[in-house]
Amino acid sequence: QLDNLDDLLAGLPDLKLDEDYVLDDFRSRNMKNSVMRLYARLKSLPRPSDAEFDRMKWVREKDTCYIWMARWIGKIPFLFYPKKIWQKNPFLHITVPFTEEGVWQAYLLEQTYHLIGMRWHGGYERRTFVNSYEDIENVRMASRFNQDLESLREAIRRQWTMEQLPKVTLDGDCARITHYWFDAWKGYVQVQIKAVFDAGRKRVVEFREGEETVLLKYNCGIHY
Repeated sequence: QLDNLDDLLAGLPDLKLDEDYVLDDFRSRNMKNSVMRLYARLKSLPRPSDAEFDRMKWVREKDTCYIWMARWIGKIPFLFYPKKIWQKNPFLHITVPFTEEGVWQAYLLEQTYHLIGMRWHGGYERRTFVNSYEDIENVRMASRFNQDLESLREAIRRQWTMEQLPKVTLDGDCARITHYWFDAWKGYVQVQIKAVFDAGRKRVVEFREGEETVLLKYNCGIHY
């Protein structure tokens, strides 16, 4: 229920959001079956109301979100016209130093939706980031059908080595991120991500999802 999500930057000091923008979630707050969509909103534009979000239709063209509103006469949409234009990709407005720590912090912001999860079905998109051996204690299961939680954690401990600490490798104008997490749909997973960087503007151009390797298979037992 916050007016904006700038608080997400509090623990990411290497990321500098342009002063004319705030972070926000491009969704109506009453949407129950969707993943958080971070975007940068001009401070001069108020956050749309839930009613406005519910009436919006958007198309993605590059990194710009064009909002179209319908003018209704009775129950017939009479005219569509562009009302407002917002940049969707927050990283167009965030400077990031091209260092291992800077790229890692940008990756954490990009992955925020995995930490918060969806608003239905037990957190379908939720992940437990295993950034250290101690984080294995945070592993949770989403289903009442699988109660042997300690056995699961012990199996992950047997898999874990110091090589599984998060790793960022700078490579030209890109950075390669190797990371580990647990989710209730695949299990204990190694994730490889590529971050494309614009060194001149000090901005992340995009994150490209790479290979996922399941180290310990797990299925919570929920069928949908």
